[in-house]
Amino acid sequence: MKKFYAMSLAVAAAMSVSAQQLPSVGFEQDWVDSTPWISLEGSEGTTLVKGDAMGAITFGLQPAGWCASNVLGLVSYREADEDGGWEAGYAGLGATEVIAKAEGNGSATAVKLTNTPNPFMTSQIVPAYLTLGKTWSTSYVDFMTYSPAGTDGGSFGGVACTSKPDALQFYYKRSNAAANADDATIKPESSTILAYLWKGNWTQADVPGNINMSQSGLVKVPMVNRDRNILGMETAQGGAVTKSDDAELIAKLLVNLDEEKTEWTKFEMPIEYLSDATPEMLNVVISAGDYFGGASVVGKGNNITVDDVKLLYYSRIKSLKLGDMVIPMEDGKYDYEFAMDMPGMAALAQFSYELIGKGAKLAIMPVAANKVQLTVTNDGEDADGLKQHVYTLTFNGAQGEPDTPVTEAKTYNGYLTVNMLGDDITKDQDATIEITILSDVLCNFKMPNFQIDLGSGPMPLGDIVVNNVDITREGAATRFNGHVDHLLLLGGAIDATVDVKGLITDDGDIDLSIPVIWNMEDGGQMPIMCSFKSSKTDAISTIAADADNAPVEYYNLNGVRVTNPQAGLYIRRQGGKVTKVLVK
Repeated sequence: MKKFYAMSLAVAAAMSVSAQQLPSVGFEQDWVDSTPWISLEGSEGTTLVKGDAMGAITFGLQPAGWCASNVLGLVSYREADEDGGWEAGYAGLGATEVIAKAEGNGSATAVKLTNTPNPFMTSQIVPAYLTLGKTWSTSYVDFMTYSPAGTDGGSFGGVACTSKPDALQFYYKRSNAAANADDATIKPESSTILAYLWKGNWTQADVPGNINMSQSGLVKVPMVNRDRNILGMETAQGGAVTKSDDAELIAKLLVNLDEEKTEWTKFEMPIEYLSDATPEMLNVVISAGDYFGGASVVGKGNNITVDDVKLLYYSRIKSLKLGDMVIPMEDGKYDYEFAMDMPGMAALAQFSYELIGKGAKLAIMPVAANKVQLTVTNDGEDADGLKQHVYTLTFNGAQGEPDTPVTEAKTYNGYLTVNMLGDDITKDQDATIEITILSDVLCNFKMPNFQIDLGSGPMPLGDIVVNNVDITREGAATRFNGHVDHLLLLGGAIDATVDVKGLITDDGDIDLSIPVIWNMEDGGQMPIMCSFKSSKTDAISTIAADADNAPVEYYNLNGVRVTNPQAGLYIRRQGGKVTKVLVK
């Protein structure tokens, strides 16, 4: 349960950060050639010989950004001859296509996945699935039984993702083929839905990634980020598994669908987080059958049709308390009334809450004498397509008397110094702050029009606002101690944590420390250390360094030093001079 200590006046809806979303959400965009992966050309496995020409073998179409489990069947080639040419080979014997376009959920296009017999060996049913990674399969012919042996397959890799989605949603229809006593390949099975996020890498040695007539014709390669390795599952084929020091499964969703659905049905399932670490990669697998069940359970004709596959980012309140009073939250209800007077400002600061959404943020703001709004935001869309939800609490009486009457804001003039990466980028700049006393123990703090200059002119960040700052008397001085999370600056592009600490004497002497910590998307931080004083910094006799001869250092926007900056935005420091530069 989180405690809200400061009421943010920032409008969280202004955030410009975009959350990761899946490609081709509605499958209405371009469909592209399907180029199945096999291991004949090594770990990339896409360049093959077809007839006597070198080139990639493609057949069928699949939605852009996704990979269907089409198989090439038996493919062979011979090594380059001494003249550098390629001898004739063959490809595509037993090629099987498992994906097709279908009418969508109120749209033109959806994806239909159907378990399909291999035309070369009809007893072998190719499982149909769609993934963000690469699909693969392997088997050879057991000449004792004239049946497939050594079967294995699945998905490896995925797409880059540093967001933390809360759930997976899509619409689907599914059915199993009608039972037929004369056809043993027709059998019921579940459909598997899988999603997982991770960081680091798992590598499995000696994974066969092709289909051949004999076991000796299988080509084994190292496979990076195989699904079973990441999920900690056993594998039928492949050698030893190693992983990088930072390898970690961060979140997963794994569920089987059993009921047949002839009408479009909504699927929505939360993703379970196993760690608070920031992910690097994401994979999603939608399978017509039991994805981890093995070749023996795959049933011919079993199918699933899916549309509108997307990630959800929840922005709602799960539980809420005001002091000791529990406010029962109802799903879909955003207006609440109470037969009591509205609490004073000090009491409003004691909201405690739990949010639905890993990346959700809450801002609380009184909007009338008897109303408070609680705005929950997230970087991506919730199930209803919204990035924020506003809860209004209405108290049927007038606001209770605060501990002491609220005063008008008092303005203090002084001098602002801003330090980044160990150097003062602003020193003794004329500035003002505003203090509004709320009670004997609380005040609101504001530093209007805060800006920094990284060498290309002033960059206005906005107002630094920290509400409900604790105040205590120390002799002839007042001590301030305040904190706020998720203060949005630069039009919402910067999510900052801000503290206010220090003293103001009755004679007007001021010494305040105001660290503004820029929280980066990847979990890093950029400190912007501010101090506000009533007099200029004491002069210290120093000899200025020759900036032109000083070594140049580059830092990324996380404050991490970069030796060889590639294309992007960096902070450049030479001597005492700090500038923002764009490396092209």
